[in-house]
Amino acid sequence: MIPDTYPKRITLLVADAARSRRFYEHGLGLPVWYDDRVPVEGDRLPIRGVTGGTDTHLVIVQGKDAEVGMIGLLQVLGRPPAHREVPRQLEVGDVVLVMTTRDARALAGLIQVYGGTLHKPPYEWQVPAQGTGRPKTIRTVACFDPDGYFIEANEYVAG
Repeated sequence: MIPDTYPKRITLLVADAARSRRFYEHGLGLPVWYDDRVPVEGDRLPIRGVTGGTDTHLVIVQGKDAEVGMIGLLQVLGRPPAHREVPRQLEVGDVVLVMTTRDARALAGLIQVYGGTLHKPPYEWQVPAQGTGRPKTIRTVACFDPDGYFIEANEYVAG
């Protein structure tokens, strides 16, 4: 029997949890569900250079559903943050966060105010709708967050 398994949260390793919190909370409009220090015991998380007893700062933001759709922002404390260049292209192993928004144009401005890097301003495209195959118009804004994670925020356009 297959266990009842479903995605709940993705956790991103970040250089500065407070900075990432500002971006995700104010730039993307995701409410904070959790914000605290969390010790990492033993080898529970295989993070380079982290041993048991290392403190982390974990911020969890969430979307509309309280059970799924959370994003954890995890900073290892007590060491200088690793600087990651914002990539220009994605490759295997990179994370793409796909979100829904009600206003891609407004979101584009907030992304830049709160430390994101705009990859592509809002643009419209079409995809066959699930089930019907009829064209569905989507307005998308694409960006990198302050740590270089790629985000695609989609607004479903009526019509």
